[in-house]
Amino acid sequence: MCRRREGDQKSKALIWLPWYATRRVRDAVQIAETRLGRPPNAIQVFAVFDEQGFNDFAMPVNDCYKIAAVIMSMLREHLLFMDKVGYTYTIYKQEGYYTFSEILCQKYPGY
Repeated sequence: MCRRREGDQKSKALIWLPWYATRRVRDAVQIAETRLGRPPNAIQVFAVFDEQGFNDFAMPVNDCYKIAAVIMSMLREHLLFMDKVGYTYTIYKQEGYYTFSEILCQKYPGY
């Protein structure tokens, strides 16, 4: 994930991911959200990821745990928004969904 960080960003990705990896997961989140009519969880994102054929030799993500790891790194880079407990994810800023840094600052003021 090579990108310019915002000034208020408190974190960096835990794992390095090439652009096509984050793009595929982001697309899977968007497709799942469109189908469900609400933000999806990691299992629903993986179901779409697998159904769309995004799991191939270039990105061997073959279970929902690996999708969750990619999602967590994307959250730390502010590429996704999550609810307060990190159960559902969206690519759109909306009420009740926050960046990783916003939640970190709410839980640990002055960090």
